[in-house]
Amino acid sequence: FTQPGIVPDQMFSAFKWGGNPAYAQGLQSFAVKNACVDQVWEIDTKYCTVEPAPIVCTEDPDLVVTNTGTCEMNLYEWFPTGDKQRATLKPGETFTIPAVYEGQMFSSFKWGGNPAHAQGLLSYTAPEAPAGCKDYTWDIKADYCTPTCSEDVHGTKDLTVTNTGECDINLYEWFPTGDKIITSLSPGESFTQPGIVPDQMFSAFKWGGDPAYAQSLQSYAVKNACVNQVWKLESNYCTDVPATLAPATGCRKDLIVNNVGTCYFYFFKSDLDTGINTSMGPSISAGNSMTVPNVVEGEVYSLIKGVGTIQSYPIGPGCEDVTLDLKTDYCQ
Repeated sequence: FTQPGIVPDQMFSAFKWGGNPAYAQGLQSFAVKNACVDQVWEIDTKYCTVEPAPIVCTEDPDLVVTNTGTCEMNLYEWFPTGDKQRATLKPGETFTIPAVYEGQMFSSFKWGGNPAHAQGLLSYTAPEAPAGCKDYTWDIKADYCTPTCSEDVHGTKDLTVTNTGECDINLYEWFPTGDKIITSLSPGESFTQPGIVPDQMFSAFKWGGDPAYAQSLQSYAVKNACVNQVWKLESNYCTDVPATLAPATGCRKDLIVNNVGTCYFYFFKSDLDTGINTSMGPSISAGNSMTVPNVVEGEVYSLIKGVGTIQSYPIGPGCEDVTLDLKTDYCQ
């Protein structure tokens, strides 16, 4: 091709093939430096390709679910009104859900019992149609088998808790109205809780002080009340608790709590003496806020979500409102 009438610094470019720039393998360019004589630009293009054609599926792919574990499990489909059970899969069994659309959601408990007693939960959201419109596959390793025994056995077995670490801890039992302290354990000490029942829940701060200063929390839910249970806690975080909090200034201010995460949580006022947490209201969903009025210095408030997720915040001095941006990764 001949471009007539070139002038100094006139510029040209060439993609290595004649397709869309978005698919160009590389670019070559040429700037006219000498417009006093005819110029020659030879381009060696050895990369040939065609723009990929979009994949058009004539029908939605199926979802093939396989239980690759050793225990029975339930498969559910999620709906805004609640989960609906689609199948129960024994070890090695496969179940096919036809014509799955993008964004359709499913969940699986790792055993075939009541969701309230699920040891673990797995979820699956159908993505865009896979290459070639192949079926989706979801392999689930269901390796937790729920224990069974007659109900008259429940309440006759014990839970033995041992502090195997180097620091003191407090042991609590969880109730819907708040945690209740059971005992404190020094390093090497054990405690036996008699009469355990399914889904009874306990928690332990890694040292024997106030929950507001807890480094982290460990929790235990009774999943098998058919036999005696053992819970070993390695408490290796030691700290000194302030003897008392600084005297309150008398100022009352607002506490604004913003949920900046993707999971909802509950917000509580924590009693330092009893370990009881009092709810501040309904859960705070992602992107929403709660205002707690008239908080004072020395009070402690906590984010709690499920067993094993707690973040606590003491109110400091001053009369200005306090804002907390909180989040939790625990969405169940």
